[in-house]
Amino acid sequence: MQSDLMAFIEGQCQGFDLKQPEDRDGIVKLLMEFAMDRRKDRPLNSVWVGPTFKVPVKLPDRDETDPEQQRDGSLFVTCNAPEDWDKLWPLEVFAVIGKTGGDASILTDTICRLYSGWVQWGDVDPEKVLKHMEGIAGPWSRYWPLEQCFIRSIPDAIAKAIRRYMRDRMEEINGKAKALSEG
Repeated sequence: MQSDLMAFIEGQCQGFDLKQPEDRDGIVKLLMEFAMDRRKDRPLNSVWVGPTFKVPVKLPDRDETDPEQQRDGSLFVTCNAPEDWDKLWPLEVFAVIGKTGGDASILTDTICRLYSGWVQWGDVDPEKVLKHMEGIAGPWSRYWPLEQCFIRSIPDAIAKAIRRYMRDRMEEINGKAKALSEG
């Protein structure tokens, strides 16, 4: 995390992943104040912010193919976009699962980097990316009460968290439009 924070402070990246979603708010405020103080000569175009969703998944203990050797766990998915972003989809997705360096953690990070890269630098419709991720099934499924749906794999969980973000953004945009038309 220190190298990510230093890259942010030096203006080499727009954001960084804390890997501790439950402590996020207080830490982010402290780090942002520190980083912004150090970056006064290099202002940000905009601050990237977004919600974190806790999605129920199965975590592998020893044998990833044996459902009996897996335990219940959570995948924390953070969707970020600039505050002035006028699109529904996030430009950047981070996800944290299990132990850092474990196979599940590495594959989860890879999926998020691929999504973020395709959306930021590729000429790819995010809808197409999500359609490819949704419905990928593994040997388990878990019910996600927030979305009232079943999560079938880690890629499916990430896609559904992004969909949730997009629905929330749609409600936010519609709310702002309604307020402007009434006021």
